[in-house]
Amino acid sequence: MATSPRPFTPGDLRHERKVTGFSLSPDGETVVFAVQSIVGNAYRSTLWRLPAAGGRAERLTMGTAADGSPRISPDGESVLFISDRHEKEAQAFVMRLSGGEARMLPVIAGGVGAAEWSPDGRRVLLLGPSGERRFSVGKPDDPTALAIDSLVWRVDGVGIRDQRNAVWVVNASGRGKPGRVTPVDVDVTQPRWLRDDRIGFLADLRPDFSEEAYRAYTIRTVGGRPREAGALGGSVWAAAWSPRGALAMIGVEPDNAFWREPHLYVQRPRRKAPDRLAADLDRPVLPTSYGDLIPDVQPLLRWSDDSHLLASVADHGRAHPTRFGLDGTTERLVDGDVVAVDVQSGGDRVVALANIGPEPADLYELRPGSEPRRLTREGARWFGPFRRQVETVSRFDRRTGRIEAWMVRGGRGRRPTVLQIHGGPYASHAPVPWLEMMALASAGLHVVWANPSGSTSYGQAFTKDLDGRWGVPDSRQWLRLVDDLAKQGVVDRDRIGVLGLSYGGFEALWMAGHHPGRVRAVVAENPVADLIAEYGAGDYGSAISDGLTGLGPLPEAAADYLAASPSARITRFRGSLLLLQAEQDHRCPPVNSELVFALRRARGLPVRMVRYPEESHWMAGVGRPDRRRDRLERIVGLFRREL
Repeated sequence: MATSPRPFTPGDLRHERKVTGFSLSPDGETVVFAVQSIVGNAYRSTLWRLPAAGGRAERLTMGTAADGSPRISPDGESVLFISDRHEKEAQAFVMRLSGGEARMLPVIAGGVGAAEWSPDGRRVLLLGPSGERRFSVGKPDDPTALAIDSLVWRVDGVGIRDQRNAVWVVNASGRGKPGRVTPVDVDVTQPRWLRDDRIGFLADLRPDFSEEAYRAYTIRTVGGRPREAGALGGSVWAAAWSPRGALAMIGVEPDNAFWREPHLYVQRPRRKAPDRLAADLDRPVLPTSYGDLIPDVQPLLRWSDDSHLLASVADHGRAHPTRFGLDGTTERLVDGDVVAVDVQSGGDRVVALANIGPEPADLYELRPGSEPRRLTREGARWFGPFRRQVETVSRFDRRTGRIEAWMVRGGRGRRPTVLQIHGGPYASHAPVPWLEMMALASAGLHVVWANPSGSTSYGQAFTKDLDGRWGVPDSRQWLRLVDDLAKQGVVDRDRIGVLGLSYGGFEALWMAGHHPGRVRAVVAENPVADLIAEYGAGDYGSAISDGLTGLGPLPEAAADYLAASPSARITRFRGSLLLLQAEQDHRCPPVNSELVFALRRARGLPVRMVRYPEESHWMAGVGRPDRRRDRLERIVGLFRREL
């Protein structure tokens, strides 16, 4: 007999455990994975080793550090990882899998963001600050001023981009000093070894470098200038080099329009242009769904051998691990409600970190023709008692205008309902709930989430529907969905709340101002509220007029930007509004919430702004535990009170 789920309350956040990353040994026999938990009011991570064929996991690291990003050595004997155990700054460590103490590699001032073994296992590349400051005047720890002459001068989660990221190489033995490989005027991301004497990476070499214009480069480990290895008409989002030198790229063509889907391309040696694999695939070759139960990892692209690549294909909010052959063949390794964020191969084995069904991610072995075999239960174990049924309440139909939507019920019958809107806007929801959805359902409210126009993974034409008219088609689709569910006796259309983060906050404010009679209460978290303010204050601000909104250039189109901003009509909404704002959010900075707060407060309209010190844009998933709990309590409290 099935048991009823336990109510999930904000205080239950303390039980959260996540598998945050893993490494499969070259022979496919061993998995090392990282597990994050909450200890006191901080996150701690430990490394575990597991026989891939089955058996009990063995804990490798102890203590109160955050150990993560494991990489098993080419000989399968050691593991490289990143830890903050050294003065609370991330540095690289190596330890034997047979046991013993972890050994710290030479320190990179400012911390390490990535670490990878060389093919022969003798050296390690590290990604860290270049050592040369771009803007600081005076003492580095107490600057007189910041003299800024670049559009790219800040980034969410980091703050001021005073140093570019560089590749450093160190001996795996720990002897000697780090050697910087890339020039100080090049900002590097996703570095990878090609062979023992050459490294590949993504970068934009222009002075005002941009993540929307990455190309693939290689450089010798002795230094010098980077050599371009591959480019697309738009940007390269992920790259991987085969042992024989073929370059695989996930990126966009023919330009950087934000609604374009990323596809898979291969640049073969001695060919002028890359070939697109699976040219008839109208889906992004990249996971596009996110949430606090879905791990946040770098874009997925790996060679399984010289002729095949592993990646995830986004389809209707899911992300299916797929094997691509250079001969044009494709093989989906698992189907159904799956969001695979990383897939690795070793020997004859393929292992994925994936959400399967409506629960947190775990590790699974994938075998074509068979059900995935679960390797870990760290995600499922803590979440299991709270798990609720996720219902599909609407299916996508381009012809009729129906959108795909899911729901968790707060009880039987017609109830007040909260609409949870994803950010992006060019992203998607999956049939995986967020913790706020569980908390709201436990408090007796229905929660509905959906993929309206602009959502990715339904074909590029559907994504492009939103270009130049943010808030317009998607709000109409949301309201039609509410009406359909009301006719079915599921929701009370007079007691509707809206909740959204980032573009979800934009849409929540848009619906409040443009359809004020349909919404009773709103929570807008780190919203985009004023597009001109966002242009000047956001780390992606210039993208507002470079194609993200589809509205044209500034300042010429300023009137259009004002009309398209939710702040222009937010005083029409008479219901309750809660603004949740991370103070160190550089993606959607506080000026957005501050403007909405001032406009409503000056009119005497109900509004409250809650600010979270030190936190960045994705506080909902990675913020300090007490702040995440406070956030959940305020969301549940507002909707219970007002609906």
